[in-house]
Amino acid sequence: MIEKPPALADHSLDLLLKFEGVVREVFHGETWRDVEPFIARAFALLELDHEVGVWHWTRDYLQATWRS
Repeated sequence: MIEKPPALADHSLDLLLKFEGVVREVFHGETWRDVEPFIARAFALLELDHEVGVWHWTRDYLQATWRS
């Protein structure tokens, strides 16, 4: 299990894990460089970035574990 940021509620973590699954399925095989702008936009549209630290954590986690 991934370590969540301290301010992240459990229900938000569940949502982020679902977001991660969709992102990995939709963008499978793409490079992080090509994918990151789309992920950032989707994250903003879903209003998951109520706290900028959550976006930074999510972005850093996805980037560190991304396989193109």
